[in-house]
Amino acid sequence: MTLYNAIGSRIGTVDTDQYEALLQAIREDLMTMTADRLFDYSADSFCGYLEFGVKEYDESLRQNLELRDQLQKLPYGSSNLILRSSYQKTLKLLESFGLNLGQPSTKVQSLVVTMPTMEDIDLDPTLSITSDLEDYAESIERSNLKWSITDPELIEQILAASSPNRTSMSCNRLYLQTDSTEAPVRGVLFIENSHLLSILKDSEFQLPYLLSPSEYSNDLYPLLKQDIFKDALYEKSAEQSMQMLFDVSENISVAEFARQNGLNEWFENKSTEQLDAMERTALCSPDNTLVFYNTLIGY
Repeated sequence: MTLYNAIGSRIGTVDTDQYEALLQAIREDLMTMTADRLFDYSADSFCGYLEFGVKEYDESLRQNLELRDQLQKLPYGSSNLILRSSYQKTLKLLESFGLNLGQPSTKVQSLVVTMPTMEDIDLDPTLSITSDLEDYAESIERSNLKWSITDPELIEQILAASSPNRTSMSCNRLYLQTDSTEAPVRGVLFIENSHLLSILKDSEFQLPYLLSPSEYSNDLYPLLKQDIFKDALYEKSAEQSMQMLFDVSENISVAEFARQNGLNEWFENKSTEQLDAMERTALCSPDNTLVFYNTLIGY
């Protein structure tokens, strides 16, 4: 078992004679999880993850270092477990092993916020982290819609509300630019758009509004024409993409679309920051071509 912190820095490994006690602590902590906290990382923050390396392979022996003959009988393979701040028994036991998630690690120099990809629209919630927080420089380079944040206080607040997996299709993606020479860019983490807008409310950053699952699937599609998906005529630059996303003079904003179609529920239970973002975010063109979810979304 290997312990990593919330930005993917390796803290250390757990000795085999400590496995049983640790697994028991994990069982007890998992039993305390409630449905309302499960996908609300702002209420129960992500603080790291445990990697369970079952299939460690020795190339010279051409054998697995552990389990060997028994391996084929196992109904599982290598996996990992997200650790939450509420898992006090697990965290305290790890600390007693000399594995402290609070110890100094790689410094985050900037945090890059991007938009969801088409993959993020197909939500598949899980209790394990979908992939290690590895080097994802190409993911940032491919994105035309991104905001780089360097303020340490904002970075801390955003990371405290972030999760290693998508909690809904309304999540922004987060990438970390660090001082590590081995993995200078790490990701991907996720944060609910509503939380991000609230954190950035007094900053220079004005991000777009992301539709909720019900707004996207239940309300939007029945009101659009069948030919909403149209190929972009050319590859847009970052400047063109950003301008298009916020162009509500040529396009229809999220708020205006809701008003035109009597979707009053879109304005209910929303923060001031969400309502403001709905006014400035272009949803579709006059011919009902979706601006972000069709033309600008990445794959």
